[in-house]
Amino acid sequence: MTNEKTNWDDIPSLDDLSVDWSYEVDNPLGKRERIRVSLKDLKRVLGIKSVPARVITKDIDEKGGFLDIDQCGAAVLLKNKLTVNQVVKIGFLLGEDKIVSLAVVKNVNEVEGKYRTGFLFKDLKPEYENAINVIVTSKNY
Repeated sequence: MTNEKTNWDDIPSLDDLSVDWSYEVDNPLGKRERIRVSLKDLKRVLGIKSVPARVITKDIDEKGGFLDIDQCGAAVLLKNKLTVNQVVKIGFLLGEDKIVSLAVVKNVNEVEGKYRTGFLFKDLKPEYENAINVIVTSKNY
């Protein structure tokens, strides 16, 4: 055994070192920025059997059922197919809070003869966002 200490200058240069793959950080929420609360969680947190929603357009006034929600938007199961980028008015009860907002249709997918419609809330009032945030936070506890 030698008593010589290794010096950084003794290590060969790594200038040409590279990797053959690119690294991207995994987002635990997938493509989402926020945690969505599912219908199952809504039922448990609110102690109710369903969360009905009312969606109104120029031609349609329909009641549907919530599938999930977060502070930015929600997914509702509807009988009628809406158009992506269509502006609607959406209303629902979240516990004791009555929430009404404009929303934009972001996606529509057919599910067993009905349409899973994703909405992005537009100009949601701060008190409504807080009410939704309470539900999202409650899910985690």
